[in-house]
Amino acid sequence: MILNPGNERYAKEISAQPAAFARDGTGADFGAPVPACPEWTLGELVGTGDA
Repeated sequence: MILNPGNERYAKEISAQPAAFARDGTGADFGAPVPACPEWTLGELVGTGDA
């Protein structure tokens, strides 16, 4: 697959996101409602299934 400069940055950001979720989610309440979508929990939003 040939990447243009925009795709390269996109790929770099996507690969960095799991580490950011892990770092920023430490100690989070995964049962908390998501303000913009209160029928969802934080756990459901990030896909942990720990809610």
